[in-house]
Amino acid sequence: MKTFFSIVALAVALAPTAAGAQAFPEYGSMLGTWNCTSTAGSSITYTFKMTDDGGWLSLHSAWNNPAGSGLSGFFQNYLRRSRDGSWIALSYGSNGWTFQGRSAGWSAGALVLTGVQQTNRGDYRTRETFTMVSGKLQHRWEAFADDAWRTTSDTTCRRA
Repeated sequence: MKTFFSIVALAVALAPTAAGAQAFPEYGSMLGTWNCTSTAGSSITYTFKMTDDGGWLSLHSAWNNPAGSGLSGFFQNYLRRSRDGSWIALSYGSNGWTFQGRSAGWSAGALVLTGVQQTNRGDYRTRETFTMVSGKLQHRWEAFADDAWRTTSDTTCRRA
């Protein structure tokens, strides 16, 4: 019986709850599973979960990429710093690419993270933007080149 209650207590402690979404309502609409398609031809499933205290927003992405793309998976985690409300993104791909980005938080209908993406072709200033438009999740990656932001991937998602 003690084991049963321990398992129940652990499940409750680890389960994302509405309390997390209420702590940061701007992210509540992102929670759940999304089926996505990118302009590069990838089909992706995003799953957003928030911890019980609302401090973490995590993203797991399962990628099905076009043949020859060299990428089978990309994993992202987001941490909200309660001290100042900023966000930190840590991402890595099966191709060895990494991204570390920061954001001051949700503003003007978007979560925008900027940082450096490290690839086998060099390091790039990168901007990652999440928006909700008419119930659809939009996710854009951009690289800074030739004194301008250039879109490298645009993804549109619908709830699963």
